Amino acid sequence: MFPDAPRRSPAAAPPTILVVEDDEITSILLERILTQEGYKVIVAMNRAGIVAGMKARPDLVLLDVLLPDANGFDILNRIRSSNSLRMLPVLMLSSLGSLEDILKGLKMGANGYLTKPAKSKALLNAIEEVIFK
Repeated sequence: MFPDAPRRSPAAAPPTILVVEDDEITSILLERILTQEGYKVIVAMNRAGIVAGMKARPDLVLLDVLLPDANGFDILNRIRSSNSLRMLPVLMLSSLGSLEDILKGLKMGANGYLTKPAKSKALLNAIEEVIFK
C-alpha cells in the first residue's frame, strides 16, 4: 500500500509530519499548530491521501483511528510490517480513548497515543519527544 522509500534525516530540513485526520476542522487546526512550530505538514483525509503523503517521506505520522475508508490500526500495522517504514514514528490521535484502544495502539507499535481533544502543549511535547529523541 505504501511506497518503499528510505526515511530522511530530520536534521536535513524542517521535520515533515503527515497528519491523517478526516475531520476538516481538526485537520486545519492541527496544520496551523504544527506549522507555527516550524514543522512541514501534509494532511491526508483518506487512504489515497495517506499513500500520497507517504511519498513525501514524513518524519512522523499523526494518525487518527477512525477514517472514512480505512482503519488507523490497520494503517499502523501496514507501517510496522513494511521493512522500509517500520521505524517511522507514529503517534495515534483519536477520539477512541478507552484503555483497550490505547493499549491496542501501543502494543501494535505506536510511539504514543493521545486522545481527542488533545491539548496543544501535550501534542507538541509528544511530537518533539518522538522526533528528536
